Amino acid sequence: MRYYFKTICGRRETNQDSCLAEKIADDLYIFAVADGMGGNVGGERASKLAVEELHIMALSQANNIVLGNLTLKEFLRKAVEKIDKEIRVDWEHNPNFKGMGTTLTAVIVLENTMAWVNIGDSRFYCHFDNCKTFEQKTKDHSLSMQMLENNPDTSMEELMKSDNVITRVLSGMGDEADIYPKDKNFLEIPKNMTGIICSDGLILNKFEQPAYLDAFFSSTNAIVPFVEKSVAHAFENGSNDNISMCVFSNVLKENTLLSKFKMQFANK
Repeated sequence: MRYYFKTICGRRETNQDSCLAEKIADDLYIFAVADGMGGNVGGERASKLAVEELHIMALSQANNIVLGNLTLKEFLRKAVEKIDKEIRVDWEHNPNFKGMGTTLTAVIVLENTMAWVNIGDSRFYCHFDNCKTFEQKTKDHSLSMQMLENNPDTSMEELMKSDNVITRVLSGMGDEADIYPKDKNFLEIPKNMTGIICSDGLILNKFEQPAYLDAFFSSTNAIVPFVEKSVAHAFENGSNDNISMCVFSNVLKENTLLSKFKMQFANK
């Protein structure tokens, strides 16, 4: 499995996104993106806490997962519950941070199987060898998506007004995360698979297929330029948020490993 991630401030003053991509044990990997909220300091604090707790739990439960004593979905459920509790403990001890929270989209891979979790509006996309485009594998927890589900004819203008209103986050208040796949314990990974986890800053229009991701994927066979081109495209075409993209693949070449936690890059 090859993997690479990048996160940039973009047009914001600080980066409230955090990323995680690591091989935890033989054939066991964890990947995640968290997008914080609650002010510059609070958002950064919440997202960093989320990926750090996820990393700690993955390390501590690695043997149980590999031996089959803990399923991938059970691990993810326990992880988001623990993260939510830790965020609450943090703001209870630091009242100035009350109201902070974070999205979290994470994928755990064991050998040729995977499961994933999502809360908020960060996303997980997959490309399989029989697909022409990246397919979104998560559902946004946002007011605009609720509006669209209730009324498919809702105008784009109305949807855009509610685009940044998130209905579920990890904030210490017990919001429920979605754990996938819904109908089984894991998804078997095809021979040719590429996954993208991203914050909403990478997606220029949440109501359309991000065709630029498909185009960059088709035009390169290497993981690093795929990520670099995609992040640069989002920034250059008007994204006004932090931009984070974590890619893992058994197709794309180049195994460039970055740090366990957040890597911030200066604005261009």
